[in-house]
Amino acid sequence: MRLHPRLLVVFAPSAVLGVTAAFVTSPLWRGLLIGLALGPIPAVIAVAGAIWFLRKRALAAHGLQPPPLPTAAWDYQLALNDLDGKPVPIADWAGDVLVLNFWATWCVPCSAEMPALRGLIERTADLRVRFAFISSESADVVRSFVAKKGWDLPFFVLTGEPPACFKSAAVPATFILDSTGSIVIRHIGAAAWNAESVVNFVRGLATIPQ
Repeated sequence: MRLHPRLLVVFAPSAVLGVTAAFVTSPLWRGLLIGLALGPIPAVIAVAGAIWFLRKRALAAHGLQPPPLPTAAWDYQLALNDLDGKPVPIADWAGDVLVLNFWATWCVPCSAEMPALRGLIERTADLRVRFAFISSESADVVRSFVAKKGWDLPFFVLTGEPPACFKSAAVPATFILDSTGSIVIRHIGAAAWNAESVVNFVRGLATIPQ
């Protein structure tokens, strides 16, 4: 059966969108095949698939998906300066539970999760839990940005390449390490860090005998 050229112009874009949605949202694959056979339905399928996928991503941003324990170990080698330009004695961090948040001033999700991270700081302040907010930008850029935001948090500047265990293709990237330096949570994207389950998890790490 040959399709009129005008029909191809109308239905080809929706078919392409349908194929894209199907690869991203595999549960829609059967529906897509039916839609391609019926005609204009692929457009509906594509839109529904896109909405489903975006909603799923938005929901995932508010949860944590910890990998199997542990994911990696850190040897406490990381080139950091504080915002005054002084090198940070990383070796002093050994023995503490660590929450390392890699972020950037231009990253909207990074700023959005800062209140939740502050909440986690406040709810673990009585334990040996250390936080570090690490940016690869200049100290001047970070200092000016956090001053405008009114944030009083432990900010640091990365002065070299991060270890392989902390490399990520996106920010924010947050790593939680136990007192032995093992990475027990690696999360890319913003999250509700002050959620009860997260607070209890971090407090539990901090109360495990060494």
